[in-house]
Amino acid sequence: MKYRLTFLFLLFFFYSPIYSNTDNITIKGVVNSQKAVTLLLIKKYDISQNIQTVLDTILLDKNGTFNKTYGYDPGIYQLDFKGLTKINTALEPGQTVDFSIKQDSNMKIITNVKGSKDAEFMVQYEQYRKTSFKKWIQPFREKMKIARKKGDFELIKKLTADEVRGLSIYTEEITSFTKNNVGHSIAFFYAAIRFNPDIELPYLKKMSEWFAENRPNLFLTKEFVAKVNRFKKIEIGQKAPYFSLLSLQGNETKLSSFEGSYVLLDFWASWCLPCRTENLNYAKLYKKYKQYGFEILSVALETKKQLWEQASKKDGVVWTNTSELNGWGSKIAKEYNVSAIPANFLLDKGGKIIAKNLRGFDLQMKLEEMFD
Repeated sequence: MKYRLTFLFLLFFFYSPIYSNTDNITIKGVVNSQKAVTLLLIKKYDISQNIQTVLDTILLDKNGTFNKTYGYDPGIYQLDFKGLTKINTALEPGQTVDFSIKQDSNMKIITNVKGSKDAEFMVQYEQYRKTSFKKWIQPFREKMKIARKKGDFELIKKLTADEVRGLSIYTEEITSFTKNNVGHSIAFFYAAIRFNPDIELPYLKKMSEWFAENRPNLFLTKEFVAKVNRFKKIEIGQKAPYFSLLSLQGNETKLSSFEGSYVLLDFWASWCLPCRTENLNYAKLYKKYKQYGFEILSVALETKKQLWEQASKKDGVVWTNTSELNGWGSKIAKEYNVSAIPANFLLDKGGKIIAKNLRGFDLQMKLEEMFD
């Protein structure tokens, strides 16, 4: 009887789901860098609000290795190797993901990952995205900084147009890369934040339907389905969702109170260089067209009022300027599916959306068409 009980106990021990690794995620790897790295932060990445929350801290051993198992849900995470690099990754239960981070003699970070197609795609995607960004966008932004310091508005106008064209190519490249490589990995949710919904909405709807049918219990699925449904409410021709916010001066501001005027609803932030450049353009256009019933309503994705106030003053923001002071946690930004800035919506006198994301010369030409 004693041996039988022992056998049953061992049988339970080895086959009980409690001890199964299928519900766990193992993260391991090694860091080989010029600078000693001792700390790794594991963060949950909320892609809807662009917020990372620390879940755990790992102390790397003297050889720079780490190995730890978690009972985390499927999702997007960030490995923050303090003082060296940050890696955004997609993780699923049942995976053992092996990271190799090396820093070569030129201080370049080389990342390799094995054990997870989701995590492998994320590394490949980020490498491809950064290369495309450096080619099509970064050069213009670096020149823009110099032009802003010099106050060269003609050059700023040209660089803005160049950046808009570069942004279009950049978006097309990373969208194509995602479609050709990601399949139905949960890494898709991370890549999809940079899709242009005005062009890719049918594809986004198709993907949301697949995940709703095949991965309905995923939090990422529920968030994404809700996001796709919100896109339908902010398509051109739809009435812009109403909201009420406090202005920089502390006054309650309602979008509905602007009916009867053409309104540019703008999302920006003090830390966003392209946004700050657009403010300079807005200042000129607002001065010219305000007499014809043109208004601007800005929503600043800020967390600190002082920075918001300083940037507004420096950029000459004299139009209505509001904020929730909740950064990317802004409920209004979420309602309008704003995941990158600058972003704007041009509304007619009845509050209907007639254009989206007009920048620089394109906005100028649209207003000339409307008022001149």
